[in-house]
Amino acid sequence: MKKVGVAILGLGVVGGGTYKILTDNKEYFKTTQGLDITVESVLELNKERALSLGVPESAIVSSIAEVVSNPQVDIVVEVIGGVKVARDFVLQAISSGKSVVTSNKELVAKYWHELEDA
Repeated sequence: MKKVGVAILGLGVVGGGTYKILTDNKEYFKTTQGLDITVESVLELNKERALSLGVPESAIVSSIAEVVSNPQVDIVVEVIGGVKVARDFVLQAISSGKSVVTSNKELVAKYWHELEDA
């Protein structure tokens, strides 16, 4: 079984939903896909929001450096929105060898070539 570590950047509507899907369906992914998906870290400045969603306190981080330096993180899910911070975080994740998933259409539209080059 392949182990996949995920980090989620932001726990708004999309990030919170992503966390819930990944954690609530952990056994389903194991049995149907052969993937042991674990949310290794969540970058969320509102710690209470993260705790209310059931994120273990040990998984809550406050900087992108903590995310990209974690060897257990394979995939970074960027759902913080906006462009500047999201762009910086995505580029740091890519340069650290992480795969990135984003729902940020504005980021992709404005910086596609830069992201592709990275």
